[in-house]
Amino acid sequence: MKKLLTGAAIAAALIAPAVASADTGSVGVHYGNFDAGAFDLDLYGLDLSYNHELSNGWLLQGDAASDRLDTGGNIGLGYVNISAGKRNDHHALYGFVGHNNIAFSDSINIGVGGQVYMPQATINGSLSYADFDGGGATNVHADGTYFFSDNFGATLDLGYIDFDGGPSANIYGIGAVYRFADCPWSIDAGYKVSDFDGSTEVDVIHIGFNINFGTGSAREQSQSGASFNGGNRLYRDILSGL
Repeated sequence: MKKLLTGAAIAAALIAPAVASADTGSVGVHYGNFDAGAFDLDLYGLDLSYNHELSNGWLLQGDAASDRLDTGGNIGLGYVNISAGKRNDHHALYGFVGHNNIAFSDSINIGVGGQVYMPQATINGSLSYADFDGGGATNVHADGTYFFSDNFGATLDLGYIDFDGGPSANIYGIGAVYRFADCPWSIDAGYKVSDFDGSTEVDVIHIGFNINFGTGSAREQSQSGASFNGGNRLYRDILSGL
């Protein structure tokens, strides 16, 4: 799956200048670090998202990531999701299905999500489930970004994940996004804490660099771009339980 996602990212970078104005998306790279005291792991990866406008506000989005977790060797991770929903100037509702590959275990994902758009803020929420062989994980996640300008925003993340027959965790995070004026490049960064039943704490940092197409600012990307993030949040919150 990693070769497929990598190839898709390269293809998207090549065709991005020619896509229709109604199509939006991004191609990017990211770095993360997981620190739980007993282990400290680095993660590197590629991101891809693409949103196509159908008609009457209906949208179809695909998003994916291909990651390598450095544990002394390299473990391949990744996800791919397809979302379908309807968006207007004030809000959006969508459903998604997808596939995760995490630590040699595969899951089928299903979920629903929504967005609320305000002049200086975007709010996301999602409810999802990942069905692994012999178990699963239920995820509830909400995040909001306040835009001090069209190209700079600060984000607050709140989440909860419950592993069937295993631990559960409350997740808290902060972050920021900055898009360089008059160009498609943006940077996002964040810090997240996953508190597992009050006994184990996992600290996660993240930084990403993205090339966006079809939108003109960070706020526009969050409100009319490939911004349905329920599948991505499910994948990232599961990773905090590695």
